[in-house]
This record gives sequence, structure tokens and C-alpha cells, in this order.
Amino acid sequence: NFRLKDWGVSRQRYWGCPIPIVYNNEGHPIKVPREMLPVELPVINKMEPTGNPLDKIDKWISKLVSSGIKIISLSDTIGSATPESIQRVYKFISLKYPNTEFGLHLHTNLKFSRVKIDTSIESGCLRLDGAIQGFGGCPMASDSLVGNMPTEKIISYCNERKIKSFVNPFNFEVAYNYASDLFAKYK
Repeated sequence: NFRLKDWGVSRQRYWGCPIPIVYNNEGHPIKVPREMLPVELPVINKMEPTGNPLDKIDKWISKLVSSGIKIISLSDTIGSATPESIQRVYKFISLKYPNTEFGLHLHTNLKFSRVKIDTSIESGCLRLDGAIQGFGGCPMASDSLVGNMPTEKIISYCNERKIKSFVNPFNFEVAYNYASDLFAKYK
């Protein structure tokens, strides 16, 4: 259970995205109006393995949903999510908040990417975040090989399973090649 403590409700682990953007019902990004800022999330007094981690996740989601947010991406920022924890968390939130769309932003070691994608999809998740070549990661992760979920692994999985990904293959290839050149230049 303690491993679930690392799941945040945003990329910034506990305090949210630095750019106040939410998505409307059509999936288009919109700026949060100044008068609604800041969206204050529950205060975390101690980071210890106490209580049920799902209660903490529920507290955050409840605050976001009550603020009118309809799409939430849960994050495992250090790559500690297991297939069991992905399934448990996703089942809990999707049953409790049926009118909210949930996505997952997972960090992973490459050898675990496939099983995490598979578990996410099988748990009902239809929105997975990725980064080209898994570039990026968390400096707090214990394993230097842990990075973002590679977008190309998600696309490959969707293609194999005949799941529509809405990714234009030509545009993705252009972006992939451009990113590869940049990564090589700055490595």
C-alpha cells in the first residue's frame, strides 16, 4: 500500500501543474480564470505510510471534481506503480467518479512499459500520457533508467491491439525524428 503514496494528481507530484490549464468537455485546453486561482489542494502534513493511500487520492480528486474539472491525469512520478496498484487505483477512481475522465501519466523502466500499458488499458484507461523515447524523468527516482512512458510504446501497443490512437503516423514520425536530433545534440 505504501507504494501508492507516490501517485500524485498532476505532473508536479503534489502541488499541481505550474500552468493552470484544464480541459473542457470537448477536450480542448482552457486557461483557469484568475478568480478561480489558486486551486487549493488538501494540505499534506506528513509524508508517512499512514492510513489508506486511496483516501489521500480520493481527497485530491474530490477537490478537483468539486472545482469543475472533468479530466484528471493521475501520475506515478517515480516509476513505482505496479500492475496491481494501477488496477486498484483505476478501479477505485473510475467507480467513484463515473462522470470524470481519468488518464495516467506513468514513469517506467523500459522492461515494464508493456505490462503497465496493458494493465492501464485493461483497467479501462483510454488516456495515457507519453514522451518521445521516454525522455525526461524524475531526479528523485531510485533508478536512473526510469523515465516517462515512451509514446512510441503506447502507439505500438495500440496498433497491435487495433486500438485507435488518433495519432497521425507521419506527424509523429516527423516529431520523433526532430526530437531524436535534439536529444542527440544535448545528451
